[in-house]
Amino acid sequence: MKYISLIALFTLVFISACQEDPTSVGKNLIPDEDKIQVTEINSLDDSLAQSSFYYYDRSVSYGSSIRTLLGRYENMEASVLMSFLVNLPDSVISAFQNDSLIIKESTVLLTPTYYLGDKNLPLDFTVHKINSTWGPTGFNKDSLSFLDYSNQNLGSNIQIDDSTLSFNLDQSIVSEWIAKRANDNEPTNNGIYLKPTLASQRVVGLLAFTNFVNEDELPKIRVVVEKPNKFVDTLFFSDFTDVHVVEGQLPNLFGNDDLVLQAGIATRAITWFDFSKIPVNSIINSVELELTVDSTNSLFGNLVSDSLLVRLVADSTAKTLSDSTLQTILGREGNKFKGEIRQLAQRINDGYAYQGFRLNLFDEDRTLTRFVIKGSNTPIEANRPKITIYYSNR
Repeated sequence: MKYISLIALFTLVFISACQEDPTSVGKNLIPDEDKIQVTEINSLDDSLAQSSFYYYDRSVSYGSSIRTLLGRYENMEASVLMSFLVNLPDSVISAFQNDSLIIKESTVLLTPTYYLGDKNLPLDFTVHKINSTWGPTGFNKDSLSFLDYSNQNLGSNIQIDDSTLSFNLDQSIVSEWIAKRANDNEPTNNGIYLKPTLASQRVVGLLAFTNFVNEDELPKIRVVVEKPNKFVDTLFFSDFTDVHVVEGQLPNLFGNDDLVLQAGIATRAITWFDFSKIPVNSIINSVELELTVDSTNSLFGNLVSDSLLVRLVADSTAKTLSDSTLQTILGREGNKFKGEIRQLAQRINDGYAYQGFRLNLFDEDRTLTRFVIKGSNTPIEANRPKITIYYSNR
């Protein structure tokens, strides 16, 4: 524990502004009771009690993600749902209603933006018609168990390179969607479900509807239709809603001392420090949280997260938050995550319910990044989560 007088700050200002060789006269004119004392304590040097653990959070939803994930890696499986908007010109509607429309091609075009695993390894999946209604908002792992889809595989000829993933979509489902639009004036549908097979050994992230920059990048189906002796036309059915879900478990690689933050399947951590040494109603001047990364079993794709989100936990058993509106960010510096969490700590000292800080990856809904953090029981004390607190009395 260290005490730092704020008079030092005033002295520095006086030095720079007034004279090169100041005396202590000004300092001595200030009574001791009027001097502000800043106290520093930290969990390493002052032996603040701490504890930490990680857990699975099945409630995490993926509907607002900027990309959808597809494939298999380690023990994780990522599947995708997407539905398309079917807009047709009058000429195509008329030809279909007169039974003179021929569907010559139907190809789904997707844009990869994220990769995990060797690009030379296979990526294989089946494509299924979705029979039940669904929506991306709140869609999570549990939602998938209620999804009704057909067993028939409607996809073939999967092709993938650095800029495009494409596959042929069975013309029967495209014809069904066209009929729904032409006969019932209904342009929407329940869409398709992309499910990776056991042959898949890597994962791709596909640009989602929420994040396209221009229409060329928007997930879509290219449909070529013909009315014999009249016209050949190319139509595009644009994706208007999509979501992915990641299922699975962590591999058996981690010890009891580790905190595993895994995106996709969403493992999070809670780390707790004893704040009882800070007097009630103190002013929290600064609080830094520092975490040490174990890179041995961490996992990165072509995009690596550099941020963690920290929130205040009210109940570590129920995993509820004290203030869901308040969070802060830890930035990555080499093998450390560091950041200022003063606002969260001030809430604790102001009487908010506190049973720890929740940690999760900033990009947990859009990658399969994994960071392994040294926990509170790590044998080397310097590698344990560390909190440094500066406070002063009101």
